[in-house]
Amino acid sequence: KPEKREILKYKNQKKIFFNNGEEKEKILSLQIFTLNLIKGLKLSKDQLQKIWEISCKAQKLHQRYKGEEQKLYGEMEKSFSEFKKEDELNLGFSKNVERKTATTNHKYKVFKKRFCQEMNLLEDQVLKLLSPQQKERLKEYHPHIIPRKYWSPKEELWAFLKMIHKMSERRWNHFQNRALPRILKRRQRFIKKRCNFSLDEWLLFLEYLRSLSEKELRKQKKGILSQVWKETKEERIRRELAEIHKRKYGSIGKVGKYLLHPYSAEIIQKLLKKGESQ
Repeated sequence: KPEKREILKYKNQKKIFFNNGEEKEKILSLQIFTLNLIKGLKLSKDQLQKIWEISCKAQKLHQRYKGEEQKLYGEMEKSFSEFKKEDELNLGFSKNVERKTATTNHKYKVFKKRFCQEMNLLEDQVLKLLSPQQKERLKEYHPHIIPRKYWSPKEELWAFLKMIHKMSERRWNHFQNRALPRILKRRQRFIKKRCNFSLDEWLLFLEYLRSLSEKELRKQKKGILSQVWKETKEERIRRELAEIHKRKYGSIGKVGKYLLHPYSAEIIQKLLKKGESQ
């Protein structure tokens, strides 16, 4: 039976890296998320090869920082344990313990920001390899073990708009009179969060959409979606807080989290070998 100290240590650690006792399913999940992302982005063999080369640099970066992180966690465990003891006594904190706890906590934040900044440089190298469409897909990506037909509700809405664009005149006449009012009524609460169109405004918008050619529709995708998929107040607050947190403490994006994680390297390597054998 593990000591209480060991249990606390395991529960309280929120590391950049997985430790040796991490469950295998977490590693497997990360590899599945990466595989789904690679498939969804439809990366070419050339892109995958270049990402693999950047991934090798990321592995070295992880290795270089791992020892420093373990040392910092040892210091944090010691100072946080002393802080907890004094907190339990409820007699106030000694200046020495307060200072040590604040210093070790700050040291870890500085360490994490430094690591994130170096990782962000590698992420930028990967982003330069992606097409505008792939970057857009990356933004929409949400990790799921079982791949979904659509990566996000926004992508599902775009598929719905494309379906309307392709409808024959006869089918569209039937759809706008029968099905569309029912769909808008059923999704009323969800739609009001995104846009406040009346039925007539929706019809005008969809008629304009149908007047576009395939090429014009693809070109105007961003502008079209901006009219019917507006950022909610909650999303704006979350985005602004994330930006503040990134500036202050640093953060790793989806590229660093999945494509450049050391456990994802073997997935990329296998895909490259598979491509060579075909």
